[in-house]
Amino acid sequence: MSVTTTKSADQALKSYFLSPVRASLNEDSGPFFAMITRNSEDVEGGNIKMALQYGRHGGIGNRSEDGLLPTANARKYVQATWETKNLFAVLSISSKLIKASRTDKGSFANMLTAQMQDLLTDAKDNIRRQYLSDGSGKVTCIKKNDSTWVYKSGEATVNVENSKYFYPGQFIDIIDSSENKGFADMEALEIKDVDYKANTIILNLPSDLTVESNASGTVSADYIVFTGNKDMELTGIDAVFNSSNLYGIDRSANSWFNANKIAAEEADGAHPLTEMDMQYAIDLCEEQMGSTIDYIHTTYGGARAFQNLYQSYKRNIEYTDIKGGYKTMSFAGIPIFKERYLKEGTMDFISTKDFSLFQLDDFDWMQKDGGILHRVDNTPVYQAVLEMYCDIGCAKPKGQARLFGFDEM
Repeated sequence: MSVTTTKSADQALKSYFLSPVRASLNEDSGPFFAMITRNSEDVEGGNIKMALQYGRHGGIGNRSEDGLLPTANARKYVQATWETKNLFAVLSISSKLIKASRTDKGSFANMLTAQMQDLLTDAKDNIRRQYLSDGSGKVTCIKKNDSTWVYKSGEATVNVENSKYFYPGQFIDIIDSSENKGFADMEALEIKDVDYKANTIILNLPSDLTVESNASGTVSADYIVFTGNKDMELTGIDAVFNSSNLYGIDRSANSWFNANKIAAEEADGAHPLTEMDMQYAIDLCEEQMGSTIDYIHTTYGGARAFQNLYQSYKRNIEYTDIKGGYKTMSFAGIPIFKERYLKEGTMDFISTKDFSLFQLDDFDWMQKDGGILHRVDNTPVYQAVLEMYCDIGCAKPKGQARLFGFDEM
């Protein structure tokens, strides 16, 4: 690949990178994202329109030979309408590097390839986290009040409920108890380091930031989002299993649109994972909605609890082949996948046929005046923006089940 100017770099991004980028993001951003149907037909002007059917046809019955026929009464329909979410991934290249490529084309090509690989790795991880979330952008809570903040000039160490979501170099906003805005001066804070064992993150702070006056310290209200993501993320699986309005439908008035949630049974003060609970979750979805569960996911600790369950019975764990030549554990022939960003003590039973990724189009480069690379104002840096306008929708929440509260291993 020869790249010597922004024009030829544009061509490389469009012709050389776009197709494999699309394939990688669609197929490698987690098994759930790869398995669900793509739907662009039901996206109109940036809005998703999903027809939902519930109930049974009322015009079916038995009568006497000369009796009145049953009264026709079709199944009920509701149309869910909501906006697509906007996904972006930004690639930066310095003007100096582009000019240097005129004499070292191979080095530039290698650098561009490496940057694309880094961008893809992090974008796929971000999509995988989002499809497990509820769309609010909430990642985790600040664990304790502001007296636990250890801060010195230029940085602060913050206790969080779970640090597994964070990496150095990410930018976060801390949302205050009003849930309407970020703390004053507590936006776009860079993560300097993460202590996963202690569940702390170290933040680079502006020199004029006063931590005491900005941290309210209420665990239930003070939470972290990645910068700019509040209420902007994909409507993921957590949204299906909570009780909030979904796709504009009030679920408190439409119980048929609520998913199944099953608390793990207590036994001698513990809450072990059991085969009976797992089978009950599968049966409940089939009995209520006719949904066929074809996908199970749990945490890494949940997967170990499943393995321990079989070992305690001295039974061999079943494995099944999945797309891409991989093998994974299975239960009743249903593959069990491990998800890092799932809540602890959680196992979801999913019918992937009930889910769709509604999209205006596939991933593509944002273009202006026919070009992909654009210089950032007042800087010697060029940027290329990968974009996608989409969201996840579930037509049958009651055809899904969540087992929660069991003890992990």
